[in-house]
Amino acid sequence: HAMLSKFRPFITRQWGEAAANKRLLKDARLVRDFTHYALPPHTDMREKVLAFLFYLPRNDRHAHLGTSAYVPNDPAFRCPGGPHHARENFTRVVTAPYLPNSLFGFIRTDNAFHGVEPVTDPDARRDLLLYNLYLVD
Repeated sequence: HAMLSKFRPFITRQWGEAAANKRLLKDARLVRDFTHYALPPHTDMREKVLAFLFYLPRNDRHAHLGTSAYVPNDPAFRCPGGPHHARENFTRVVTAPYLPNSLFGFIRTDNAFHGVEPVTDPDARRDLLLYNLYLVD
């Protein structure tokens, strides 16, 4: 409820006032990624409202393996969600450090592009708790 309250102006702008009356589906998943993992820039499915990635590393050794945010090279480009896009069409603007007790969260929009740069560390392991909120009619 605290996060919904904090993001309410953005949620209302994205889904309208009716969003406040819709039911929310909550989804939590433990995920483990390894060396050679990569996730090209993309936006999430339209039904997703908020995404939270709780980072669960054992130490700060792989801080560079966090989730990145991107802007398209074409400022007018939007994506309603789904497909992954070629990295060369985007500029990475920030990577949230993959550190113990940290969180990367965002509201889903048609221009909230995010992904993971290719993981090349030979012994990499990214443990995360993904917590997502979806609007349900």
